[in-house]
Amino acid sequence: MPLPRSATERLHNDDAHKRAIWRSPDGETRVIASIPDAITAIAGLTRGFDADIVGLGLHALLLTLHARRGYPSDAVRGAVIQAAETLRSVVPPQHAAVFDQALAIADSALLTGNDAIQALATFTTDAIARLDRAAERCGRRAAALLDEHDCLLILGDGAALRWMLHIAAGEGTTLKIADADCPHEATVCVVAGGCALMDGAIVGMHPSAIDAVAAARRRGMPVYALAPDGPTTAAAPGARLPAPLVSAIVTDRGVYRPERIAAYQHLPV
Repeated sequence: MPLPRSATERLHNDDAHKRAIWRSPDGETRVIASIPDAITAIAGLTRGFDADIVGLGLHALLLTLHARRGYPSDAVRGAVIQAAETLRSVVPPQHAAVFDQALAIADSALLTGNDAIQALATFTTDAIARLDRAAERCGRRAAALLDEHDCLLILGDGAALRWMLHIAAGEGTTLKIADADCPHEATVCVVAGGCALMDGAIVGMHPSAIDAVAAARRRGMPVYALAPDGPTTAAAPGARLPAPLVSAIVTDRGVYRPERIAAYQHLPV
């Protein structure tokens, strides 16, 4: 499998921050010149591409700041707050804290007369890079759980999943992907794109995926859920996969039994 390109490589502003150029994980190039452009791009993404989702939203805030350069600070602050609220309606709730931080950074710069665009651009770069690193580390840990000739039942998509497949292939591990019509051939079930909660449940999944996981567990198959950025207290919309159906949750910091996932919060970054 080809090397996954990070969102850091695929998403960038032009020099004047008047627009962003984004190449999707599947190679489609788009120009992001407005909040609606960002929302459309985010809505078209499969869950699991966290760096892209957050990056698109933060770049949309940068566009809002640039469009109001030279306006009174109160007007700019109001526009950014409104833009952030609009974006919160389409990004998964576990990323709400990132937008709270972005607002605080922009607001502080505006109130002190500093360059809010530069401050937010720096924060945006760091936030995307952090999520890119989390996906890669999670993928590496997940690849280490796979054995030669495993047959994978894959439910969902995402950057961590693509890293897992790329790393396993690079290490010479021969894997097979189970056909959707023949899930009984699988030996391992990998769940991607869900959101891990503190109690070990995985939310934000399609109901059909829950049924597939339950069937896999009845056949004695291990189920690995990929949660690159660890657990959250903010539940995403979608079906809930109960913790007893999950064998392990794989994060950027380690592999956890569902009942131990809260320990993620106590490890150093």
